[in-house]
Order: sequence, then C-alpha cells, then structure tokens
Amino acid sequence: MALSGSFYTNVNSHWGLRLNWSATQSISNNQSTITAKLYWIAEDGYGSVHSSATKDGSVTIDGSSSSFSGSGLASLNSNQTKLIKTYSKTVTHDSDGSKSVSLSAYFDVELTLNGTYYGRVSVSGTAKLNDIPRNSTIASSVSWVAGERLDVNISRASSSFRHSIKVYVNDVFIKRVDDVNLSYSIGFDTAETTEIFNQLNTSSSVSAKLDVLTYNGSDYLGYTSKTGSVSSANSSTTTQSVEFNIGDSLAGIINKENDDFTHTVQLIFSGTTYTLFTKSSVTNWSYNTSSIASSLYSKTPNSTSMVGTLRIYTYYNNEQVRSYRDYYMVANVTNSEPTFTSSQFSYSDSNSTITAITGNNQYIVQNLSNFRFTLNSLATAKNSASIMMYVITINGDSRFATATGNIDFGAISASSNLILSVKVIDSRGLTTTAMQYVNIIPYSPPKIVASATRLNNFEPTTTFSLSGSFSLLNINGVNKNSITNTHYRYKERSSGTWSSYVSFTRTTSGNTYNTTDLTRTLDNLKAYDIEFRVIDKFNTVTLQKVVTVGKPLYFMDTVKNSIGVNKFPINSNSFEIEGSMMLNNTTLATNSDGSLKVSNSNGYVEIAPKNSSYAHFQTDRPQFYFYKPVTVNGNLTVLGDGNVNNLLFGSGMLVSGTTTTGSNVDHIWHDDSSNTWYFVSDGSPKSDPLTSGGDSNIKANYYKGFRYVNIGSAHGFNEFYVRGENGSRSGWYGYGSPNTTDFAINNSLGDIRLTTNGAGDFIFQSTTGDGHMTLQGAPDRARIKWVGSGVQIRKPDDSTYDTLRAIISDASDRRLKSNIELVEDYFIERIRNAPVYMYNLEKDLSKKYLGIMTDEAPWEIVLSGGEDDYDGINLYAMCTFLWKAVQELSYQIEHLNHKIARK
Repeated sequence: MALSGSFYTNVNSHWGLRLNWSATQSISNNQSTITAKLYWIAEDGYGSVHSSATKDGSVTIDGSSSSFSGSGLASLNSNQTKLIKTYSKTVTHDSDGSKSVSLSAYFDVELTLNGTYYGRVSVSGTAKLNDIPRNSTIASSVSWVAGERLDVNISRASSSFRHSIKVYVNDVFIKRVDDVNLSYSIGFDTAETTEIFNQLNTSSSVSAKLDVLTYNGSDYLGYTSKTGSVSSANSSTTTQSVEFNIGDSLAGIINKENDDFTHTVQLIFSGTTYTLFTKSSVTNWSYNTSSIASSLYSKTPNSTSMVGTLRIYTYYNNEQVRSYRDYYMVANVTNSEPTFTSSQFSYSDSNSTITAITGNNQYIVQNLSNFRFTLNSLATAKNSASIMMYVITINGDSRFATATGNIDFGAISASSNLILSVKVIDSRGLTTTAMQYVNIIPYSPPKIVASATRLNNFEPTTTFSLSGSFSLLNINGVNKNSITNTHYRYKERSSGTWSSYVSFTRTTSGNTYNTTDLTRTLDNLKAYDIEFRVIDKFNTVTLQKVVTVGKPLYFMDTVKNSIGVNKFPINSNSFEIEGSMMLNNTTLATNSDGSLKVSNSNGYVEIAPKNSSYAHFQTDRPQFYFYKPVTVNGNLTVLGDGNVNNLLFGSGMLVSGTTTTGSNVDHIWHDDSSNTWYFVSDGSPKSDPLTSGGDSNIKANYYKGFRYVNIGSAHGFNEFYVRGENGSRSGWYGYGSPNTTDFAINNSLGDIRLTTNGAGDFIFQSTTGDGHMTLQGAPDRARIKWVGSGVQIRKPDDSTYDTLRAIISDASDRRLKSNIELVEDYFIERIRNAPVYMYNLEKDLSKKYLGIMTDEAPWEIVLSGGEDDYDGINLYAMCTFLWKAVQELSYQIEHLNHKIARK
C-alpha cells in the first residue's frame, strides 16, 4: 500500500514513457484524490528528438480518462524529462477502507527512433492505496467461562473513534455495552449469566460472538464481528464413601468452581431414584438413608449388597450446568439375619419300643433310639429377604428342611450328650443358628465271655462257661436295663441240627453277670458248633464257638497199630503227622493244593498234581511242564525216550534254542542257526517271506491281527488286520516307503484320535528350527507356525501370513443363565474416566498397541489372573459395556431433541 508510485515503458533503450501518481485521503469521506503525471523522457545523450508535429495522448484513472494534444510534444533534448500531461480524480474506498486503482496512459509518438518506427507508446499499472481507517476491531480473545467476566481489547482505527459492544451467545443477544475504550472488562448480571447457562443447555461450550460498533463523532462508521466460545464451568464434584450400610447416614463434600452453583444429589438403585436433596447450596452434606431403607432392602432380597449410582446435578439459578456426574456406590445389607430361636424346634425318640422301656422320649439311647427332629414354627426373614433353608445337624449328620414337620435321623451312635443345631439360611445367604442340648444315654449290647472245652482237650466230657457285662441305663437315678436270659445250644458241625437252648443259672453285680458252668458229653470223634446267647431288654447277642474233634498231642492206637502226632491215626499200621516234618534243617510239608514241598535255606522243590500253576513232574510219562514264564541262564537240557516231546511250553513263553514246536499253543522261539525270531501257532512256525536284515528280525504274518514288516533302507512299519488274517489291512504306522524320513500314521477305517489320561497335554514340538503343524485337506493346506513372537497362520508355501476365518460366540441363551439382574448403572462417565494409551508389549518392543489398562478399566470387564498371572480384558464384557453406553447416549440425544423441539 502507498500514496505515490510510478509505471514505466522503455522505448528502444534511449527513450521512455513514465506515469507518476500521488494521492491524498479524506478519512471522514472514505475517499482518496489521485493525481497522475505523464512524462516523455530522453534517457541519455542519444535521446535528442526534433519534432514539431502535433502529437496526441491520454491518461486514465480508475476508468476515467483525460486526453491531450499539442505540437512539439515529442521533441526532446538529450537527458530531458518532459511533463506532457497532468490529470487528477477523486475515488471512494470500499466499505472496509481499502482501494486499488488502475492507471494507464498512451502517447502517440509516431516517430522513427534509432531506425525503428514507433506509433503509440503505452504505460499502465495498479496502485494499492493506503487503507482509510473505518471500523475498529477486537484484538483479544472472544472466549470466556460462563459466570466470569469477559476482558476485551479493541484495536481502533482512529483515536477519535468511540465504540459500543454487543455480546451474543449461541446467536442469542445477551447484552450491550456503550462508550467502550481500548480495554474493557464486561461483567454479566444474574439474569444475563442465567441466559448464558440456558444457551449452554448442559453442553461444555457453545459459540459466542462480539460486535464492535464504531463511531466517528456522531457518525456511525459500521461494525466488525469476532467469534469465539463461552465454556461452562465444570460441574461440581463430590467426595464420599463408596460403600454405606442401608439405614446409616451417607455424607459427602461438594467441590464447586462457582460459589453461586447449587446442587441436587440422588441415589439410583435398580431403576429407582432417591433424591437426597434438591438445588441446595450446601457443600458439606449428609443424608440418613433410614427413610429409604425399606425400599433399598426390597431391591436386594437375594444379596447382601448391591451396586448403584450417586448422581450429582449442578445448577446456576435453576439452569443445569453441564451433564450430571455419576459415582459408583455399594449399598450393604446389615443386621438382617433371620429371627429364629431354640423354642421353635424340638427333638424326641420316636422308637416306641425304646420309649416304652425308658419312659421318656427326651432321652436318646445310643444306637437304639430313632432320633426325630421337629420344626414347629418357621423363622422370620428380615428386610425383604425370604427363608430358603434350614440345616439341622446332630452328631455330624446334617439334614435339610424348608417347611415345618418331622425329620428322622435314625439311630445316634454317640455315647455322650450332643448339641442339636439348626441353621436358618435366608435368600441373601445370611444365617442364624439356634441350639439345644440332647440327652444321650450310652448303650452297647451285652458282652459275652464264653468257652466250651473238652476234658484233656480230647475227651467227650465238655464244660460250658459264660460271663460278661451289659449296659446300665440310668434315667433320673433309675436303671432301665437288665439281663433277661443266658443260655446255649449245640449241633454237629458236618450235618447236625441245633438242640434246644439250655439255660445257665446266673447272678448280676452292677453291670456284670456270671453263670454256673455246665457240662455235657460230646463225642470226641466229632466236632460241634456251640452258640451262646445273652438277652437284655434291648438286644440279643450270640457268640459262636467250635468244639473240635478230640486231638491228642501224641496218640498210640493199639487197634489200628498206628501212631498219630497231633491227630488220631486214620490208617492202619501207619505213622501219621498233622503238620510239617523237619529233617536236618530241611522241611517236608504239603501245600493246600496237595503238592509236596521240600525246602531249606537254599530254596525249594515242589512236586504238584497235573495242571497246577507251576512246574511239576508228571508220573505217567517223562515230561516236564512250564505253565508260567521261565528264564534260564545257560543251557536247559531235558532227556526223554525220543518218542514224545521232551519240553512243552505254555502260551506266551519265550524260548531260545532249536526246538521249534509246541503243544498246540502260541509262543515265540529263536532259531539260533538263522538268528531269527519266530511266532509259533498251532504247532508250526509262521515266518514272513521277507528275510533281509543283519540283526535279529521278528518275522510274523497276521499274528493275532498284527504284522511287523522290516525291509531295510529306513522302511519299516507295523500293520493291523482287525478283521483277521483274511481281511484287508485296517491301518498301519511307521516309515511307509524306502529311504523316507516321514513317520506316518494311517487309519483306513475311521478317525485318528490322540488322547491323554488325566491332566496331560498334547504337545506338538520340533526340537530344531521352527516347528510347523500342517493342516491339510485336498487340495489346499494351512500351516500353524511359531515364529518367535507368537503363533501364526501361514500360507501353504510358508511365504507369509494367511487369514483365519472363524465364528466366535459366547453362549448367551437365557436358559443357560440364573440370577439375572437388569443393569441400571451408568457407564458413559466410567468410559470417559478410563484413559486410552499407546504402548509396547514387553515381548514385542517393535510395535505399538492401542488399549486400556486393567487397573483403570471398569471392574466388570476385567479378567482377574489371580496372584500368579496377569489380568486381562474380557472382550465380550467390554462390548456389552459399550452397548450399554450407546443406549445411554441414545437416551441423552432423544432428551436433547425433545428440548430443542419445545423451543
């Protein structure tokens, strides 16, 4: 911008046409007067021109022209500058005081100069004039906080100007201030501030605009505008305990940024809102929840606590400031255990036989009484809970009840007094236990000490003795029990019938009884069963004894001319021993199966009947049998008559030697001459036709549905024929082709399943390099590969990543769930309070990840890893959390739309 300047056109180096301009300005009129002067110039000593002819020209300013004409105008002396035209024009500037003016001129020289003819020479340009001061502007920010003052700095175009300011919020006029100087602090009264908060409408900020009206004296020059924003002060916060007991006082402290703010505080539990106070100016607040305790208890009939929200609204003169704030709260149920006493239940002995003897059903006889529990009346639940169950426990035995009535426990084994306890459990899991003492009378059946003894241990005269003890049942000092009978009976052991009972004469003293011995003649060549029986008022007890055949230590039978040791001789002319005989530290004895065993410290030899389970000699032919596996170090030589097999082997025997056959049983033998093992079945060896190999080879065809093939050159495998020798191969495993390095498992019938017992893992591992697990199905395949930083799904050629497609679903059918509760908590604020970070994983410092921290995340979406592992995020719960937040946002948007529609 300028108030003077020039434009120039050169003519053949020695001449030129220049247009000079200058301007003067009128601020009040917003105008400039421009004067243009046109010069014809000789630039040097060669620029002399001699011409007396008349020449024409013209000067134009902002579209207006002024022509000229005169003789000798083109004539010049050397180095001469000749003014040939002056022209002035007044122009009006734009409304903002700016103006650009186009200037041009021409001169019809019509001369040949330095050999070149020139007709018309022109010159032109644009002049950017200085701006004429018009409207003043605002140099400061137009943004402020509602409820505070707005400081304004004005940049004015002239010191004589004066100003007024208009303030708009959200395009709504708030106030006007007149006679504003360069700096001014705008204050807002209560009504104006209220309107500002009304326009904010709980938002954090809205648009603002200031208009500066400029006056020059009494003349209005116009206005300029500047936009910004008005921000709401932060809504107030409150601090209080996160937990409170229902019925107790809840207190907190409100922190506010504006002293004029008031507040409403609410509790929200399970969809019900409880207003603690409304639009109060208090900062230290308290509220006794006893007035809403009954309602709160009804919200949590099945739990001892519930999660809710403390909500605080902030207002300025009844206009809400920003959105409400929510705080996580836990309401605890206390002092709500069920009411139940020992007077509400009882016990008794329901065994009428026992009570007929004891005369009192409050005494429980050990192992005899039937203990009956009776719930006479129900417990009373408190504070909206309900009674769920009664747990009745006596002597470690627990039973359960849900209604009044009887429960029979049966006999009680305890021998001393017990405590009967009844625990009442309500729907919250709260319990109350009541107890009663139970009178136990110890009792055990009568004890018998008895004997039946032959005279001299083998004579017919036999003596019977009986004594013992019994339980006294003292009830209030009176014994209720006694022995009512003591007797015995007998019979022959092999085939006799019982005799009638024979009673003993008895006496009692305290809890013991004694009888007078009885004798009876019992044949000493026979054995007898003796049964003693004792009866008290509650039980009958028997004891069995055996009177054996009379057995002398040494007996000489003169009739049979025989001697018996520890027995009567059976045979004539014999020396008979019952037991073993020792000869010079060698024992000769018989086993229970009839085998003869000769043993000493060096070992033993047994001779057993045919078909016994161990080695024996057979008396009808010179053979030796093995019916269990036998290992022989060295040579085993068996000599026979050459007409029969000398050595026979049972099924499963492993024998090395030259014997090739057996007795129609399966076994394995080794041919030393060919260094080959064979399976022998049905008396003849079966060999595989493939006979290559240097070491000992197992050759077998279809042995029990199994065949092992070893061809050499890393070509060996096991085959299975589950349908037998005549069926096709069912499956195989091993190295299936020559010189292969692949170990294969093949099943021609069905699946291949790999399982572990217990808690074992199925481990895929390669000991060198990167291990691959290849999943293949015609025609493609995929590789699962560990690459050091994690598991990757790879392309078939292992060149790069491949995609993994899957449907991942958490079962969410209502039928799979219980204890379903509607979530009424508010999640938006909690999402806002959980920061989002970029970070590296410790195991992968090369890559940045986006996420949140479990210690700052809402507890509902955190997966606890326990003491020895890391916490994580449950993505299903996180999506549900966001779902709930979107619902809340939808409600807020709908609310705002309604408010807008009402305006």
